[in-house]
Parts: sequence; structure tokens; C-alpha cells
Amino acid sequence: MGWTKRRVIAAICVVVSGILLLSGGILLGSRVHFLDIGNQFLDGDGNIPSEIMPDKVHLSAHGYDLWYKAMELVLPELMR
Repeated sequence: MGWTKRRVIAAICVVVSGILLLSGGILLGSRVHFLDIGNQFLDGDGNIPSEIMPDKVHLSAHGYDLWYKAMELVLPELMR
């Protein structure tokens, strides 16, 4: 099975989560948090549509709306 974009993103998320866990709580007990919202930006084929990231680097207004919706529920808790 080849490495699709979705599998690469999933692998990166596993690595980042592992780093946080292996830090022995140093990072987990700090203000460093990891929230996997990458799938919010992908279409069914694992691509980022130009409506979300027109230049493949920066989010569009629609992309920021998706980001906000994904972060909306966790931000109040993180700000405490």
C-alpha cells in the first residue's frame, strides 16, 4: 500500500503524539498541546482543496472558518 497524503498526515500525527508522551509529562504538563484537526481541511481523496488553501500554504477565509470550528470547543479549556 502506497503512502497517500492522508497516511502521511496520520503518520506525522502519531510521531507528534509520541513525542508528547515520551517527554515524560514535561510537555504534556506545560502549555504545549496537540490537537489533530488536519482532517478538517482534506477532501475525500486526502487533498487540500483550493477553496481552503488557495496557494497550498495559507488558509482562505473558509479555511479559517474550519480551523475556528475545530478549535472552538477546546480553546476555552486551554485558556484556563
